[in-house]
Amino acid sequence: MGLGGGRVCIEISGSLNLELSMYASFASSLYRYIYPGLWYKAVGFGRGHVIEALPGKLCCSGEGCSTRLLRLVSGEWCISQCIRGLEEAGYGWLLDLYPGLRVLAVPPEDRLIAAAASVLATWTSYVGNVRSWIGRIFGETALPNGRVLLDKARRIALTIRNPQVQMLAAALPELARVVEEIDGLAPPEARRRLLQVRWVGPKAADLTLLFTGITTMVAPGDRHLRRLISDLWGYDTRPREKVSCLSGSAWCPRCRFRGDCLQGLIVDVFGPGSGLLQTIAYVYGRLGPDAWRAKLRKSLEHYFR
Repeated sequence: MGLGGGRVCIEISGSLNLELSMYASFASSLYRYIYPGLWYKAVGFGRGHVIEALPGKLCCSGEGCSTRLLRLVSGEWCISQCIRGLEEAGYGWLLDLYPGLRVLAVPPEDRLIAAAASVLATWTSYVGNVRSWIGRIFGETALPNGRVLLDKARRIALTIRNPQVQMLAAALPELARVVEEIDGLAPPEARRRLLQVRWVGPKAADLTLLFTGITTMVAPGDRHLRRLISDLWGYDTRPREKVSCLSGSAWCPRCRFRGDCLQGLIVDVFGPGSGLLQTIAYVYGRLGPDAWRAKLRKSLEHYFR
């Protein structure tokens, strides 16, 4: 695909809090915060373009801009079905906690980077560590045309003395192959293929599917989701291990273990709203239900520039 250029805008249905939504999405590992409503693409496809939130619309100026990219990075790709999933489950009131919060995703050209971030985030803080590592590994190796210099990226990863990054370096060649294979696959098969990659567990697979715009019928099941569900339902439910996922069909809506598994229960109850629930849970866990705007501003200034 050609990079294109110029300025492209789309209309936004409802409200979009770009800062809050970027904070809660792995899309922010590719962008840098400039000031409210303005983000710069620092890594990957279309590197150098600027995303700008304006009243009722989102605009992109520079290389790689398109309506497809804007639909993903605005959350328009899933917002109606996400809201419907929460409302039909009887939890539409959760939308009022964080007005304008959406599930932002990256385009297919950046899918490997999002998958790499998902693997890293399985064991460590996204805000504190993963964004920095992604910048070091892919800042110069993920070219503006969407191509990744895989061998060079792997060599850089091997120089970072951290167990999580070392595991990513080992998984990167296979992960790159599978990321290409899942393009066009139905979500159930895409999840199975991701789970077959070494070091990719249910959380990393679901994060990849969610933040690359493949499906919202996933619940990565991190500690933030466990906390929110404990507060909502009054009991703690744990996610299943990778071996259970693969033996139970690898797709939560059809899995025989779904009644005894955090991800399975969430998808069963919330359906296409599961991805947005996970996003709400992340913000709830990181910023809390009160005074979150001040905490968000501080985090953006400290970690996202």
